[in-house]
Amino acid sequence: AGEVKYNMLIDVAGRGGDLSAAEGWLRRLCDAEVQPSMRMFSTVVDAASRAGDLSAAERWVQRAVDARLSPEHFTFTALVQAAACTGDVDAAERWLDKAVEALGSEVLCATAISAALDAAARAGDLQAAERLFDRGERAATLEAFDGVVKRPGDTAFLAVVSAASRAQELPAAERWLERARSAGCEAAVLSRMFTELLRAAASRGDLPAAERYFDRAKEEGLEPDLHAFSAIVDAAAKAGDLQAAERWFERASDAGLEPDIVLLSSLVDAAARAADLSAAEYWIGRAEDFGLKPNRVTMSAVVSAAARAGDPLAAMRWAGRARKEVGLDLVSLNSLVDIHAKAGDLLAAKSVLQDDILGAGLAPDERSFGALINGHAERGDFDGALDWFRQMVGGHRLAPTIIQYNQLLKACARSRPPRAAEAEAVFRELLQLRQEKLPSAPGRKSSLSPTRITLKALGRCVGHRRLSELCLECGLDEEKIFGEDFDATRQKKASPSQRR
Repeated sequence: AGEVKYNMLIDVAGRGGDLSAAEGWLRRLCDAEVQPSMRMFSTVVDAASRAGDLSAAERWVQRAVDARLSPEHFTFTALVQAAACTGDVDAAERWLDKAVEALGSEVLCATAISAALDAAARAGDLQAAERLFDRGERAATLEAFDGVVKRPGDTAFLAVVSAASRAQELPAAERWLERARSAGCEAAVLSRMFTELLRAAASRGDLPAAERYFDRAKEEGLEPDLHAFSAIVDAAAKAGDLQAAERWFERASDAGLEPDIVLLSSLVDAAARAADLSAAEYWIGRAEDFGLKPNRVTMSAVVSAAARAGDPLAAMRWAGRARKEVGLDLVSLNSLVDIHAKAGDLLAAKSVLQDDILGAGLAPDERSFGALINGHAERGDFDGALDWFRQMVGGHRLAPTIIQYNQLLKACARSRPPRAAEAEAVFRELLQLRQEKLPSAPGRKSSLSPTRITLKALGRCVGHRRLSELCLECGLDEEKIFGEDFDATRQKKASPSQRR
């Protein structure tokens, strides 16, 4: 009777997702020297899965094994789902392998395969998604009855297209979409696949590609939904094309779709990227006309619009409203740091960083420090710029990019007299770090590769002859980096008699 009671209590807690209670009841059962059943252990593992606690799930499975119990189908499914919840695709596949080994068939693992495939899709892991799709297809083949082979479900195809899209592997995503169409996937699922392609194009600001996918969907008789229109407006925003964003909003309206705050926020973002404060304020007003409440994304965009438009009063006004209604996020606060720094008020910029970002426990990024580094650089204050750079890299472990190194070189060039020795030291540090952080993928450009701006600032400090010597010494192609400006730079290095 006692065992039945504990079983019921563990089951109620587990199904309710109360991991702490489920663990507590199982411990009490063990303390009472009653051997729990594998089902009880599995229920606790399932509770851990629902809580997204992979380590707890694995710990209880190990205790079951130590008690000489054999994990069952339900146990392995919960383990794979726990790994999927945490986004650990490798762990999901590892437990899937153990499930097949223990149960002797992939047919019994269909639910686990589906969970692992979803994890791969969310992680944008195309290779894992394709492997898991193949496993699901094999399981469907093994499950065939009277020679009738079941094809993978529509959601399996959608998961692979999603993984490919998130990995920016658009040709692969298109191949899988064609395969899904040939397999007879429903129109609603195909429409969602096109939306995934639209989002992938939008994430890199590729408006022509997004429009091409949209047109293809229409040609195939699919009716794009609000998510599709939101994705293409987002693509226009990231491409910096406010007119295109507004045009696509009108098309969504013509299609009879009621906008949501996601769509309107993308329009505010498009206005912000165009530094068009009046347009940003117009679209936030339209959102309110539709009865939509601006969220942090919307407010961040309008603060950014004011900052990019160079209107500190408007930026502070909108930031004040955002602080009151939705709270300020890092994007908004970075915009305030930037606008204060550009206005030359470095004390106000410092206050936002120290009080509102760091003081609020937010994790700063390189943009949080970049505005202050550049503000000191504009003044020719190399020591001030270097201090903020060291705080960013050393104090907060943020990886610098070529932008921050260019700002330090600008500070050296604007110092009076120019800080030639410091500029050369900064340049050498940049090249050393670039060598240490070279991308593993062939042909991929490093975020620390010197640019024309780098060499121009360095040349102003050390002189053009010394610049050429440094480029030669460090194996840099000066002519390639300068491009069309190289002849003018070479003329500056030449003596007056040579120029004649």
